[in-house]
Amino acid sequence: MTDYNIQVSSSMYSPEQGIFIPKICGCKEVPEPNTSYNKLVTRENQVAILISANYGAGWYTANATHGDQLIKDSRIIRYKFDYDYRAQFSSLQDFFRKELGITKVYLEGFDNLVVKFIPLNTVFRIVEYDGAESIEIYNPHMYMTA
Repeated sequence: MTDYNIQVSSSMYSPEQGIFIPKICGCKEVPEPNTSYNKLVTRENQVAILISANYGAGWYTANATHGDQLIKDSRIIRYKFDYDYRAQFSSLQDFFRKELGITKVYLEGFDNLVVKFIPLNTVFRIVEYDGAESIEIYNPHMYMTA
């Protein structure tokens, strides 16, 4: 897993700058197969993954129904870091309802989400302890067979 030290938080951006994460990491939107959304991929073929780094409630783990989409959808990352885009919606709930068609989502801790980058097509899972999430990359040498 690559961490480009772009653990972006809203405090790093200002509306005047109009900074959107693809401008920072050189990301492009790539369709996620068999879904209706795009993911962000860097020039180095690293995928942006949105997770909760703080204790409380995990972003992925608290939203199991839409978990895969919530950690990869480029529109969610854009909403978090692009103030001009965010201004189009009256609230976070409004964004999820109108833009994504999601009406039931646990939004506690949204402001504390961070972006991590992992290689494209990497098998991984989100692990959580008391709300703090991390990315675990699959390693076949760490598993046993009965």
